[in-house]
Amino acid sequence: MIIVYFAKDKLTLTNHAGNTKLAKLVCCGASAIVQCAISWFKKTDIKLTKNDKIPLLSIELINRSINNQNLLNLIFKQLLALKKQYSRYITIKKGKR
Repeated sequence: MIIVYFAKDKLTLTNHAGNTKLAKLVCCGASAIVQCAISWFKKTDIKLTKNDKIPLLSIELINRSINNQNLLNLIFKQLLALKKQYSRYITIKKGKR
C-alpha cells in the first residue's frame, strides 16, 4: 500500500500499491502526480529525496512561501482524489515521516 505523509512543508510517498495490474496503475498515477508537480517549483525552493530501493519520493519546502505551500497543497489534493477512487491501494497520514 502506498503511504502518503503530508505536513505543511513536506509531502512524502513511500511503499508500493501492490503487484496486481490495478495496483501498479495506482502506483504509476501517484508517482506521475508528484513527478510532474516537481517542475512547478524552483529547484532552489525544495529539497527532493528519491530512493527507488525503499521506494520513497519526498518534496520538502526550503522556501515556505504562500505560493509554494499552495502548490504542495495542490499535489496533496490530487493524491486525495486518487485515494477516493482507490482507497485499497493508498493511505494518507498527516505529519512528517
